[in-house]
Amino acid sequence: MSFYRDEIDGLRAVAVIPVILYHAGCTSYFAGGYIGVDIFFVISGYLITSVIENEREQEIFSLVHFYERRCRRILPALYFILFVSSIFAYYWMLPDQLKEFGQTLISIVALSSNIFFWWKDDGYFTQLTELNPCVHTWSLAVEEQFYFIFPLICYFSGKKNRCLIILLIFLALISFFLAQWGGNFQSTSNHQFHMFSQHSWASFYLPIGRAWELLLGSFAAFYLRLNRSVSKIRSWGYVERAFNVLRQNKNTFSIRTSTTNKRLILIGDSFAQDFYNIIIEGKHLTNYEMRVFFIHGRCQMYIGPEDRKQFINAIDHQICTNRNDIKYALPVIRQADVIILSGKWFEWSAKRLPMTLKLLNLTKKQQIFVIGRKHFGNVNPKLYVNKSTEYRLKQYQYPSIDVIKVNSLLEKTIDKSIFVNILKMICTGYNRTCPLFTRDGKLISYDGRYLTKYDAIYVGNIIFKNKPLNKL
Repeated sequence: MSFYRDEIDGLRAVAVIPVILYHAGCTSYFAGGYIGVDIFFVISGYLITSVIENEREQEIFSLVHFYERRCRRILPALYFILFVSSIFAYYWMLPDQLKEFGQTLISIVALSSNIFFWWKDDGYFTQLTELNPCVHTWSLAVEEQFYFIFPLICYFSGKKNRCLIILLIFLALISFFLAQWGGNFQSTSNHQFHMFSQHSWASFYLPIGRAWELLLGSFAAFYLRLNRSVSKIRSWGYVERAFNVLRQNKNTFSIRTSTTNKRLILIGDSFAQDFYNIIIEGKHLTNYEMRVFFIHGRCQMYIGPEDRKQFINAIDHQICTNRNDIKYALPVIRQADVIILSGKWFEWSAKRLPMTLKLLNLTKKQQIFVIGRKHFGNVNPKLYVNKSTEYRLKQYQYPSIDVIKVNSLLEKTIDKSIFVNILKMICTGYNRTCPLFTRDGKLISYDGRYLTKYDAIYVGNIIFKNKPLNKL
C-alpha cells in the first residue's frame, strides 16, 4: 500500500541538513545537528503507524507483506553502500581497522549494528568512532528493530486499539525514563542500572532508549486518525471552506425559502464534500435549497438492527457517537425533496444499504440517489509536468479493485435507478481504464480520489446529463 506524503519528505530534508553539516565538521554553528536523527525517529514512527493502521482499517494488513516492503525499501541501497565501502576499506584500512570493519558488516547484516557499537563501548562522539564508515547505521538498526517489533504488537492486539495505545504509552514512559536515566539524571541510588549508566551508551544506541521517540510519532498518527477533521483535500481550499460552512448539520431548512425552490440534503463524508464541489463548480441544481449533513467516513451511513460498533474500529467509537450518525439527519431528511448519499462505502455498509434506505421511511414524492465510490488510479502529478496535451490525453490508469468491488455490490443490492456509478461514466478507456486528464489536458485528480476544480466541472457535466441524475 502506498503512503507518500510530500510534506514529510520536506521535513526529512530539513532534518538531514544539520546532520550532514554536523558530520562535515561545522560544529561551531551546528553543535546539536544530530537532533535531526531524533526527528527522523519521530517521522518513522508516524509513517509506519499510519501505514499499518490504514491497512488494519481496511482489513488487508499482512506481516509478511509489511516486512517484504521494508526489505525492498531498505536493503538494496544499504547493501550497495556496504559493497562500495568494502572496496575502499580493503585498500585504505589498517589490519585492525579492517577487522573491526568486517565485524561491523556482520552486525549490519544481522540488523544489530547499534548493539555492536554499544558492546564496543567506544562512545559515539570520538575520533575512533568517526573513522568507521558504517557507524551511521546504528540509527538504521534501531528503526529496523522497531519495524520488526512494532507490527507484531499491532498484529496481536487485534482490533482493540484502546488496549494497544495504553500498552504503547506504558512502553514509551519506560523508554523515556531509561533514556533520561542514561543521559540526564544523576542517580542517587546505591544500586546503579549499569546498562543505562552514562558510561555504557545504552540509552543512546539501544532501542529501549529510543523507543519513546518512535512512539511519539505513533501517537501523532493515532491522534490524527482520531481527529480527521484535518482535511484530506488539498486541491482547492476555497470550495472546502464553503462546504464547511454548510456542513454544520442543521436539522432544518430555511423558513424563508421560496415555495418554488425544492429542498435537497447531501449526506456523507469527504466524498460528499467532493460531490458538493461538483454541484457548485458546475452550477448544477441551482433551483434547490441545499443542506449538507456530514458523517465521518469511518462511521459510515447505516440504520438497522445490528449495533454499528461491531463494524467500526474501537478507536472510532467515540467519534462515531458524536452526531456522526445518519439517524441525526432524519429530521431534515423528512423535510427534503431530494436526498443524496455520497461516501467512502465499506463492504459492510454497502451490504446493509437496502435496510438503511428502508428505515429512512421516505415518501413516494421524495427522491433518493446513492453516489458510488470513485478512484482514478495511482496519480503522480510530478510525472506530467511540462508534458504535451497529446501525451497527457494518452494517460490512463486502472481504478482500485476494492472500489470496483464495492460499486458492484451497490449495484446488486440497491435499485439501479437510484445508483450513480461515476466510475462507469468516466472510466471508458480500454478495459475500463480511467483517463487522468480532461480533454483539454487538465489533471482530473491529484491523488486518484478527489477531483480538481477543472474536473469537478468535467465530471458534473457528464453525470448530470445521464441517468439517473438527469431527472433533477
